[in-house]
Formats: sequence, structure tokens, C-alpha cells
Amino acid sequence: MARGDYEEVDRGRSQGRRTFVTVLVVLLLLFFAFWYAMSYIRADEARREPRASASTSSACPVQPEDVVVNVYNGTGRDGLAASVARDLRKRGFEVRTIDNWRGGQRVDGAGQIRYGKRGAPKVALLAKHTGSMKKVVDKRRYSIIDVVIGKDFADLQPVSRARRC
Repeated sequence: MARGDYEEVDRGRSQGRRTFVTVLVVLLLLFFAFWYAMSYIRADEARREPRASASTSSACPVQPEDVVVNVYNGTGRDGLAASVARDLRKRGFEVRTIDNWRGGQRVDGAGQIRYGKRGAPKVALLAKHTGSMKKVVDKRRYSIIDVVIGKDFADLQPVSRARRC
């Protein structure tokens, strides 16, 4: 090979290298431009306030059938716990125990809703039915809720008011 032949080969190789490097630089620039745009869009979305979404379910998260209740009479009125238990059953609650209150503590006002941590999600629904009873958290480890009827208790809330979630 003559000396001129080597120069042509070197020229072709260097031109190929330049083309490769140029394409690589352009691709890197495109990649970083795309990355910057995406980070800008994500940052903008993070600053936006979340929109309220339509609920996929029209049902309440807890249904009366999911709530187990013990009903205790904390007054001297005969049959009050049985009457309230009957009404709660009609509304779909599962009533286990009906008895006089023997808790030792005096029950003031309309009464008390006594529950532990496991019963907490169900108390809101029950409270809509019982009205202005005081909520008392105790150390029980089960989800059964006690309704202790007080001397100022008149009746359960109307079903129309209690059914709202």
C-alpha cells in the first residue's frame, strides 16, 4: 500500500468516529432534554392540589350487620335495654348481650358507647343511631361495642338521620 492509501483509510475512520460521536452527543442531549422536561412536569403535578374524585362506592364503609353490640341498662327503668336492643336489631345490628349495667361507674346523660381500638371504626355508625351518648375508649382487645343507656336517654335517632354516611 502506498502512503496515500493509508491517509484515505485514516480519513474514513476519523470521519466515522466524528459521525459516531456527533450522533452520541445529539442522543445524550435529547435524553437530558426529555429528562428535564419530565422532572419539570412531575414537580408541577406535585404542587397541584389533589382534586376530589367521585366515589366508586355509594355504600357506607361499615354496615350495621358488621357491628356487634351489647346493650346494658344503666337506669332503674325496667325493659329499657331490651327495647333498645330490639330496635337496634331491626336496624341490622347484631345484639349479643342484654343486661343491667354492672360496670360500677355511674352513667350520666343519655349514656355511653364503650369500645376498644378494634371497635373504633364501627363506633361512628353506631353513634349515628344512638345520638348524643358519650364515647368511652377502654382497654378491651375485641371489637364488640357496649351501649350503656343513661337516665337521659329518650330514643334512638330516626332511621332517616342515622342512615347517612
